[in-house]
Amino acid sequence: MRTCTTFSPYRRIIPGLLFVVLAQLPAMAEEVPTVRVLFVGNSYTYFNKMPEMFDAMCASTGVLKPLVGSVTDGGLNLADHVRRNELVRALTNGARSDGKPWDVVVLQHQSVLSAAAAVDPNVAASWAQAAVTITTMAKQANPNALVILFQTWARHPKVWKNGQADIPMMGENPEVMHQRVRGSVQAVFNAVQPHLADTQVRMLISPVGDFWKQARTDLPALEIYNEDGTHPNPAGSWLTALTILGTVGGRDCIEKCSWTGEVPTADAKALKKVLLDHPEIFKNATEP
Repeated sequence: MRTCTTFSPYRRIIPGLLFVVLAQLPAMAEEVPTVRVLFVGNSYTYFNKMPEMFDAMCASTGVLKPLVGSVTDGGLNLADHVRRNELVRALTNGARSDGKPWDVVVLQHQSVLSAAAAVDPNVAASWAQAAVTITTMAKQANPNALVILFQTWARHPKVWKNGQADIPMMGENPEVMHQRVRGSVQAVFNAVQPHLADTQVRMLISPVGDFWKQARTDLPALEIYNEDGTHPNPAGSWLTALTILGTVGGRDCIEKCSWTGEVPTADAKALKKVLLDHPEIFKNATEP
């Protein structure tokens, strides 16, 4: 099966499993293909009901018909999810609306541990093993699944200014945290690859943290953090959902996304422009 991991600035690119979905439609049919997406994570995922944002944004494109579910709880990391029955049930039962297997499983690890994994081999090993286990579970439910690693963002500079306790695990400043998270996600991606050999399952990294960093550079006046300097505000969740949508459906989905929810139209337009102006961030998501 062909898999596209490059985000082209000139044409729509859809990952391999969606090429299969499209190919299975009748030649003259106008039906929009369904994509079933399961989000696994914690408050970085569920704040502002981000999976529901993704659902509305994806539906607004007219390119894909989404069926979205989530398994989330505050503070959980992926190893915690592996130990809980809720994730097993979700992967076994499939999408609630039709019971079919999930096409896409989005994995969001705990943010401080994502940074700590860069300097603590035990933390890194725990994350990698959890990713392998969940990917194996997803593969058993759907041999053509796409697994996406959700790269989280660095915390706001004020977290360091306020001297919060997690700083030693995160690094000495936001840039260090960003680089730690980015490197750790790539390491997990690499650790899973041998387990995908000779299978139709594919994995991509969704560079959410990279686009948060770019948005902070390009749009310094547009706030995307919640007041705590850690979680997303609605604009931050909208940017997160759009990045994941771009990872799933490519540039066409980003361009055609028209749903903004409670995010001001001008802010959504500016954030969308960040993604469209920087296709190299998608292209380089799995590179050092």
